[in-house]
Amino acid sequence: AGLLRSAVTELTGAVLLRDAQKWLAPWVLACALAFGSGVARIAGALERRAVDRGVLAAFGLLAVALPVAVVPDLALAGFGRLRPVAYPPGWAAVRDILATEPEHGAVAVLPFTPYRDFPWNDGRIVLDPAPRYFPGEVVLGDQLWVADRPLGGEDPRAAAVAAELDRGGAADLGAIGVGWVAVQHGVGGPLPDGLLDRLILVHTGPALSLYRIPGPVAEVDAPAPPAAPVLVADLAALLVLAGALLAPWAVERSQAFGGRRRSGTGVKVPDIEGSDDAERPQHSGGRAGRDCAGRDIRVRHGRDDQPVGVERHPEERD
Repeated sequence: AGLLRSAVTELTGAVLLRDAQKWLAPWVLACALAFGSGVARIAGALERRAVDRGVLAAFGLLAVALPVAVVPDLALAGFGRLRPVAYPPGWAAVRDILATEPEHGAVAVLPFTPYRDFPWNDGRIVLDPAPRYFPGEVVLGDQLWVADRPLGGEDPRAAAVAAELDRGGAADLGAIGVGWVAVQHGVGGPLPDGLLDRLILVHTGPALSLYRIPGPVAEVDAPAPPAAPVLVADLAALLVLAGALLAPWAVERSQAFGGRRRSGTGVKVPDIEGSDDAERPQHSGGRAGRDCAGRDIRVRHGRDDQPVGVERHPEERD
């Protein structure tokens, strides 16, 4: 943990490793698929061996209980460390105000930084939940700082708002489609003096205040990602899903086709014992028989007693 903290603090590129939970998602998906596949294979093997139904039921209960047994803290909410946190009442009041005037533009949230350490959340650092809580478009700062050096953001809308704020006031945000300014109190982040001058105070509270930008607000469409990469990503996801759904059927068909090919060699293998062929030469490594032309052959068998090869008797080879 100390090495990772030092890397994130000192190395610019290592900031990608900070939110480690996103690296767990592929591993969790792989574990879920492997666990389900393993349970299905074991259950199928037990059923083919005509195991008692009580044993099958016990195995099913074990499969259900095993994930809870190996990670009990998830079932018990981290032994009490995970608990819901209620938003202050002022958040609901601001949400209701914004819902009554959706045409008045986007909401810029100050301080203009992406992360918060709310006092009502015991100071835990979280990504600002305003875009998921308030209706309409909400603009947050997306610039990160690593070792006192800023990293450029990705949202052109956030960059435009930041440029207006750097010019010393928020009253001109209406020209770029922002009609509201929400100010969160008790959180870290800069809030220069005079930034809110000329704004109309609509709601104030200990946790959150809302200001209305006077004058007309320009209609500006929210930036959208390019369509081509999104379509390619969606198509790739659909192909992966289709492959996962069709893989069992393809494997079953392949096994059935392979069995038909192995059994369709035109070789007739009679039961040697007690027949007129009992005196025919018996070759080691396979069963003796005759092919369709009546010549002596030896059939080699592989897995599941399927014919895998045919050899003629040395005396009858061409």
